[in-house]
Amino acid sequence: MLFAFSTTVLFSFSAVFATRSIRVLGSLRANFARLLVACALLGLYAHTRGHGV
Repeated sequence: MLFAFSTTVLFSFSAVFATRSIRVLGSLRANFARLLVACALLGLYAHTRGHGV
């Protein structure tokens, strides 16, 4: 139940932060910035905790 609740909360935060970033940056820049952050976090995870193929 804890995981379902945390998923719901994080999903709602995602919608709020997406709306705010679109208002500040515009839709194209906001989506590009989110893509860059996601790639950076995944790359960091892959280089620190990933075991490779």
